[in-house]
Amino acid sequence: MQKYRIVELRNYDVLVPFVCQKCGSCCRGFAPQIYVNDLPAIAMHLGKSVKEIKRLHEEAYNGKYTDSSIDCSFLDDRTKCSIYPMRPEPCRLYPLETDFGAAGMNCGGHREFHRIVNAFFKRRKYAALWEPSTYKNIIRSIPECQRPVVWRTFTNAKPSKTMIRQFVKLNNMPGHFWIKTD
Repeated sequence: MQKYRIVELRNYDVLVPFVCQKCGSCCRGFAPQIYVNDLPAIAMHLGKSVKEIKRLHEEAYNGKYTDSSIDCSFLDDRTKCSIYPMRPEPCRLYPLETDFGAAGMNCGGHREFHRIVNAFFKRRKYAALWEPSTYKNIIRSIPECQRPVVWRTFTNAKPSKTMIRQFVKLNNMPGHFWIKTD
């Protein structure tokens, strides 16, 4: 699932992707809500009993209400999600539709996304940020004459190479803009 937001400018729209850097900061000090119906599949995936999975998760989940919060019970020793293919809905939606508090400040992907969005909002008389499912208009392509401006704005925000590739793909930017950055 491609995660992105629409920056609506006066005459065109710019699609800004979220690029997960797999840092695990969203999983440290946080435990997502998990539906009871999901526990058997998680237990099978991890080769543990449902009772054990439930106990571990409840311990982490209840820990978020104390002064010493506990990391997500599904975070492995390499800060990777051990249930990534079946991760809970809040995890799949993060960071664009849910916020895990301090995770955003510690997440490189979250910072990069907001740095780029802010670059497009800077010095604009009109700009709005939309989630794709709530955007009522048809996405308006970036006009050819505006592509150099969009590219400069984007690259001035110092995007990662992965962000560049996804941005180019989402916005159908021609190769002569981005080929020099690889």
